[in-house]
Amino acid sequence: MRGLFILFLLSFALSCENETSNNAESKKEEPKHFDFEVNQNGLILYEQAGGKGRVLKELSKGEQLEDLYEESDFLSKMEIQNQSFELPWIKVKAADDTFGWIYPCPLQLKSLNGLTIDSILRERLLRSLIGVSQWEELQNYNNAFAEADELMAVLDVYKSGKALRDKMLASIEKKLLLRQEDELINLFWLKEEFPAFIPQLVAEGTSYYLFVDYNAFLSLAVVSEEYIDDDYFAFAASIYPDDGVEYFYPIWTMQTWDYGGHSLLGRGIHLNVLGKIGSLLADDSPFQSELLEIKSKLFEDITKTEVTYWESKEQIQKEIAQIIENFNAYFSEIELSILKSRLDQFNEPEVYEIQLNMQAGLEE
Repeated sequence: MRGLFILFLLSFALSCENETSNNAESKKEEPKHFDFEVNQNGLILYEQAGGKGRVLKELSKGEQLEDLYEESDFLSKMEIQNQSFELPWIKVKAADDTFGWIYPCPLQLKSLNGLTIDSILRERLLRSLIGVSQWEELQNYNNAFAEADELMAVLDVYKSGKALRDKMLASIEKKLLLRQEDELINLFWLKEEFPAFIPQLVAEGTSYYLFVDYNAFLSLAVVSEEYIDDDYFAFAASIYPDDGVEYFYPIWTMQTWDYGGHSLLGRGIHLNVLGKIGSLLADDSPFQSELLEIKSKLFEDITKTEVTYWESKEQIQKEIAQIIENFNAYFSEIELSILKSRLDQFNEPEVYEIQLNMQAGLEE
């Protein structure tokens, strides 16, 4: 009995020793993860974004920082070493576990996570401009774009991309209006972050717009087995023949300045585009709403009183008459009545204040 009791005590002691050892191991700190290294002395860690609050510490060259993946919702413009930067502030944690905000000048930081510092700062700038929610939508869009290989997937990514584009533009415009700076920041790199959308300056270079690249969507469509998406994106690209990129002024308009131009009604372009729309609608296209929107724009180009025309009265009347004759089934009775009235108005352009034959530099 005594021997058994001794064995029990030994077993209990060994068990306690193992438990103590395991507890000690579990208490070992996980190795710290760092995303940035300071490569110049003098980078300041602040208590708040914007250089507000207490200075927590002055960071030295070689110190490493963990990125807490939070950025300010505003931008600050700074001149550092004779270079100009406009960036959001980012929140980091120093090696001594001090939390704070730094201005992430690419001259003072280098990346430790395999990405270039420029790509990291572009991402943080975009997150600051559009917000985290839209940023996450953008990542979902990018994934869907990369994986779209069927008709409905292509359709979904196209529609979701346009909806996201509109939200992002509203957010970006709002943020840029708060800057109180005359010079716009460079956002042309957005085409790398937002596939199939091309940033361009508009309104005489005072704001950005993101235009659809129909050829990029066509490259997705050709992968799917169906042809109806191929046909739609090829058609949409043909409306912007220079490069297949959407613009404010399609093939039936001659742009003459940043805010306008003249209709090319009379050249047969409206007739041709309406014919293609009819063919695509006859195929029961899932892009019906987009096709009807294009038809509506053509109708407005013919009938709106503020539109000016490049061609002569005779050429314009000839094309309107052909449209009424060949495509009357595409228009409602009200639309047909408006088209016929517009055709009659061109008999007396002066009475109806219609400006035409602008190619001659004067009104007929």
